[in-house]
Amino acid sequence: MKKIFMSVCLFLLSCSIALGEENISVIIRYEGVPPKSEPLRVTKDEEFCGKTVPNESLIIGPNGGIRNAMVYLKGVKGEIKEKQFILKNEKCRFSPHVGFALKGGEFLISNEDNMLHNTHAFIIKNKMRRTALNIGLPNKGDKIINKRVFMRPGLIKVECDAHEWMSAWIIVIDHPYAAVTDENGKAEINNVPDGEYEIVVFHETLGEYTKKIKVEAGKITTVEFKMK
Repeated sequence: MKKIFMSVCLFLLSCSIALGEENISVIIRYEGVPPKSEPLRVTKDEEFCGKTVPNESLIIGPNGGIRNAMVYLKGVKGEIKEKQFILKNEKCRFSPHVGFALKGGEFLISNEDNMLHNTHAFIIKNKMRRTALNIGLPNKGDKIINKRVFMRPGLIKVECDAHEWMSAWIIVIDHPYAAVTDENGKAEINNVPDGEYEIVVFHETLGEYTKKIKVEAGKITTVEFKMK
Protein backbone atom coordinates (compact mmCIF):
# COMPACT_ATOMS: atom_id res chain seq x y z
CA MET A 1 0.00 0.00 0.00
CA LYS A 2 2.84 2.34 0.85
CA LYS A 3 4.53 1.64 -2.49
CA ILE A 4 1.29 2.42 -4.35
CA PHE A 5 0.90 5.69 -2.44
CA MET A 6 4.48 6.74 -3.23
CA SER A 7 4.01 5.84 -6.90
CA VAL A 8 0.88 7.97 -7.11
CA CYS A 9 2.65 10.91 -5.45
CA LEU A 10 5.58 10.67 -7.85
CA PHE A 11 3.23 10.42 -10.80
CA LEU A 12 1.31 13.53 -9.73
CA LEU A 13 4.55 15.43 -9.15
CA SER A 14 5.88 14.53 -12.59
CA CYS A 15 2.58 15.55 -14.17
CA SER A 16 2.58 18.92 -12.40
CA ILE A 17 6.09 19.64 -13.69
CA ALA A 18 5.25 18.48 -17.22
CA LEU A 19 2.19 20.69 -17.25
CA GLY A 20 4.41 23.64 -16.41
CA GLU A 21 3.25 24.67 -12.98
CA GLU A 22 6.78 25.90 -12.36
CA ASN A 23 9.06 25.83 -15.40
CA ILE A 24 11.67 28.44 -14.49
CA SER A 25 13.09 29.11 -11.04
CA VAL A 26 15.18 32.28 -10.74
CA ILE A 27 17.44 33.44 -7.92
CA ILE A 28 19.09 36.86 -8.01
CA ARG A 29 21.83 37.78 -5.56
CA TYR A 30 23.99 40.82 -4.95
CA GLU A 31 27.69 40.25 -5.64
CA GLY A 32 30.02 41.74 -3.06
CA VAL A 33 29.31 43.74 0.07
CA PRO A 34 25.79 45.23 -0.07
CA PRO A 35 25.72 49.03 0.18
CA LYS A 36 23.89 50.61 3.08
CA SER A 37 20.44 51.83 2.12
CA GLU A 38 19.35 55.05 3.81
CA PRO A 39 15.68 56.06 4.12
CA LEU A 40 14.46 58.75 1.73
CA ARG A 41 14.11 62.21 3.23
CA VAL A 42 10.67 63.79 3.07
CA THR A 43 10.77 67.40 1.89
CA LYS A 44 7.05 68.19 1.92
CA ASP A 45 3.92 67.34 3.92
CA GLU A 46 5.95 66.03 6.87
CA GLU A 47 2.91 66.22 9.13
CA PHE A 48 1.39 63.36 7.14
CA CYS A 49 4.35 61.55 5.55
CA GLY A 50 6.80 61.79 8.43
CA LYS A 51 10.42 62.82 8.12
CA THR A 52 11.49 59.79 6.04
CA VAL A 53 9.99 56.98 4.00
CA PRO A 54 11.53 53.54 3.21
CA ASN A 55 14.03 53.44 0.37
CA GLU A 56 12.91 50.73 -2.08
CA SER A 57 15.52 51.39 -4.77
CA LEU A 58 17.78 48.55 -3.58
CA ILE A 59 16.56 46.01 -1.04
CA ILE A 60 18.96 43.15 -0.25
CA GLY A 61 18.07 40.29 2.08
CA PRO A 62 20.34 38.57 4.63
CA ASN A 63 21.33 35.92 2.07
CA GLY A 64 22.17 38.53 -0.56
CA GLY A 65 18.90 38.06 -2.42
CA ILE A 66 17.72 41.15 -4.30
CA ARG A 67 14.09 42.12 -3.89
CA ASN A 68 12.02 43.86 -6.59
CA ALA A 69 14.10 42.67 -9.53
CA MET A 70 11.87 42.29 -12.60
CA VAL A 71 12.35 39.02 -14.51
CA TYR A 72 10.80 38.26 -17.89
CA LEU A 73 11.31 36.40 -21.15
CA LYS A 74 12.23 38.36 -24.26
CA GLY A 75 10.93 37.78 -27.76
CA VAL A 76 8.38 35.18 -26.71
CA LYS A 77 4.75 34.90 -27.67
CA GLY A 78 1.98 33.96 -25.28
CA GLU A 79 -1.74 34.33 -24.84
CA ILE A 80 -2.74 37.31 -22.73
CA LYS A 81 -6.03 38.55 -21.46
CA GLU A 82 -6.72 42.21 -20.94
CA LYS A 83 -5.92 43.02 -17.34
CA GLN A 84 -6.06 46.07 -15.11
CA PHE A 85 -2.88 47.30 -13.43
CA ILE A 86 -3.54 49.19 -10.20
CA LEU A 87 -1.09 51.77 -8.88
CA LYS A 88 -1.85 53.37 -5.51
CA ASN A 89 -0.57 56.64 -4.11
CA GLU A 90 -0.42 55.35 -0.55
CA LYS A 91 1.44 56.51 2.57
CA CYS A 92 3.47 58.91 0.43
CA ARG A 93 4.73 56.08 -1.79
CA PHE A 94 3.61 54.30 -4.94
CA SER A 95 2.31 50.78 -4.39
CA PRO A 96 3.48 48.51 -5.89
CA HIS A 97 6.97 49.92 -6.32
CA VAL A 98 7.58 47.68 -9.35
CA GLY A 99 5.31 45.52 -11.48
CA PHE A 100 4.38 44.15 -14.88
CA ALA A 101 1.43 45.43 -16.92
CA LEU A 102 -0.08 43.64 -19.89
CA LYS A 103 -0.19 45.31 -23.29
CA GLY A 104 -3.62 46.77 -23.97
CA GLY A 105 -4.63 46.68 -20.32
CA GLU A 106 -6.14 49.46 -18.24
CA PHE A 107 -4.07 51.65 -15.91
CA LEU A 108 -6.01 52.43 -12.74
CA ILE A 109 -4.44 55.06 -10.47
CA SER A 110 -5.85 55.86 -7.04
CA ASN A 111 -5.09 58.27 -4.22
CA GLU A 112 -5.27 56.70 -0.76
CA ASP A 113 -3.82 59.73 1.05
CA ASN A 114 -5.55 62.86 2.29
CA MET A 115 -3.43 65.18 0.13
CA LEU A 116 -2.65 66.03 -3.48
CA HIS A 117 -0.61 63.48 -5.43
CA ASN A 118 0.42 63.83 -9.05
CA THR A 119 1.14 60.74 -11.15
CA HIS A 120 3.61 61.45 -13.96
CA ALA A 121 4.40 58.41 -16.13
CA PHE A 122 7.35 58.46 -18.55
CA ILE A 123 8.09 56.00 -21.36
CA ILE A 124 11.82 55.17 -21.16
CA LYS A 125 13.58 54.30 -24.42
CA ASN A 126 17.27 54.58 -25.34
CA LYS A 127 17.94 56.67 -22.21
CA MET A 128 15.30 59.15 -23.35
CA ARG A 129 11.98 59.66 -21.65
CA ARG A 130 8.66 60.88 -22.94
CA THR A 131 5.55 61.76 -20.94
CA ALA A 132 2.79 59.20 -21.33
CA LEU A 133 0.53 60.43 -18.53
CA ASN A 134 0.47 63.40 -16.17
CA ILE A 135 -2.55 63.58 -13.89
CA GLY A 136 -3.26 65.10 -10.50
CA LEU A 137 -5.44 63.41 -7.88
CA PRO A 138 -6.16 66.10 -5.27
CA ASN A 139 -8.37 64.18 -2.84
CA LYS A 140 -8.37 60.92 -0.95
CA GLY A 141 -10.46 58.40 -2.84
CA ASP A 142 -9.84 59.94 -6.26
CA LYS A 143 -9.32 57.42 -9.07
CA ILE A 144 -8.69 57.52 -12.78
CA ILE A 145 -8.51 54.84 -15.47
CA ASN A 146 -6.26 55.34 -18.48
CA LYS A 147 -6.44 53.03 -21.52
CA ARG A 148 -3.55 54.41 -23.59
CA VAL A 149 -0.36 54.17 -21.48
CA PHE A 150 0.00 50.40 -21.95
CA MET A 151 -0.53 50.30 -25.72
CA ARG A 152 3.05 49.21 -26.45
CA PRO A 153 5.57 46.99 -24.63
CA GLY A 154 8.40 48.79 -22.86
CA LEU A 155 9.70 50.40 -19.69
CA ILE A 156 7.80 53.06 -17.78
CA LYS A 157 8.96 55.14 -14.83
CA VAL A 158 6.39 56.82 -12.62
CA GLU A 159 7.07 59.89 -10.49
CA CYS A 160 5.01 62.22 -8.33
CA ASP A 161 5.59 65.85 -9.23
CA ALA A 162 4.25 66.89 -5.82
CA HIS A 163 6.59 64.62 -3.84
CA GLU A 164 10.03 64.19 -5.40
CA TRP A 165 10.99 61.01 -3.52
CA MET A 166 8.08 58.96 -4.89
CA SER A 167 8.80 56.63 -7.81
CA ALA A 168 7.70 53.33 -9.36
CA TRP A 169 8.72 51.18 -12.33
CA ILE A 170 6.43 49.28 -14.70
CA ILE A 171 7.35 47.01 -17.60
CA VAL A 172 4.64 46.50 -20.21
CA ILE A 173 4.77 43.03 -21.80
CA ASP A 174 2.72 41.18 -24.40
CA HIS A 175 2.90 37.73 -22.80
CA PRO A 176 2.39 36.26 -19.30
CA TYR A 177 5.95 35.03 -18.68
CA ALA A 178 7.23 37.42 -16.02
CA ALA A 179 7.70 37.73 -12.25
CA VAL A 180 9.10 40.02 -9.54
CA THR A 181 11.61 38.68 -7.03
CA ASP A 182 10.58 38.31 -3.40
CA GLU A 183 12.50 39.24 -0.22
CA ASN A 184 14.88 36.30 -0.83
CA GLY A 185 15.63 37.27 -4.42
CA LYS A 186 13.55 34.42 -5.81
CA ALA A 187 10.98 34.37 -8.62
CA GLU A 188 9.12 31.71 -10.58
CA ILE A 189 7.85 31.88 -14.15
CA ASN A 190 5.21 29.27 -14.85
CA ASN A 191 3.68 27.44 -17.81
CA VAL A 192 6.46 28.26 -20.27
CA PRO A 193 6.40 26.06 -23.41
CA ASP A 194 9.48 24.05 -24.36
CA GLY A 195 12.10 26.02 -26.21
CA GLU A 196 15.13 28.28 -26.03
CA TYR A 197 14.66 31.78 -24.65
CA GLU A 198 16.43 34.91 -23.54
CA ILE A 199 15.63 35.75 -19.94
CA VAL A 200 15.99 39.37 -18.82
CA VAL A 201 16.44 40.84 -15.36
CA PHE A 202 15.83 44.56 -14.87
CA HIS A 203 16.61 46.39 -11.64
CA GLU A 204 16.18 50.14 -11.29
CA THR A 205 19.57 50.61 -9.59
CA LEU A 206 21.66 47.72 -10.93
CA GLY A 207 20.56 47.80 -14.56
CA GLU A 208 19.72 45.00 -17.00
CA TYR A 209 21.19 41.49 -17.27
CA THR A 210 20.34 38.73 -19.77
CA LYS A 211 20.99 35.01 -20.22
CA LYS A 212 20.09 32.29 -22.72
CA ILE A 213 18.08 29.42 -21.25
CA LYS A 214 16.47 26.20 -22.41
CA VAL A 215 13.13 24.93 -21.11
CA GLU A 216 12.38 21.22 -21.39
CA ALA A 217 9.27 19.24 -20.52
CA GLY A 218 9.43 17.55 -17.13
CA LYS A 219 12.34 19.69 -15.95
CA ILE A 220 12.63 22.85 -13.91
CA THR A 221 15.12 25.30 -15.40
CA THR A 222 17.08 26.99 -12.60
CA VAL A 223 18.71 30.34 -13.41
CA GLU A 224 20.98 32.37 -11.13
CA PHE A 225 22.05 35.97 -11.63
CA LYS A 226 24.67 37.90 -9.68
CA MET A 227 24.25 41.65 -9.89
CA LYS A 228 26.41 44.47 -8.62
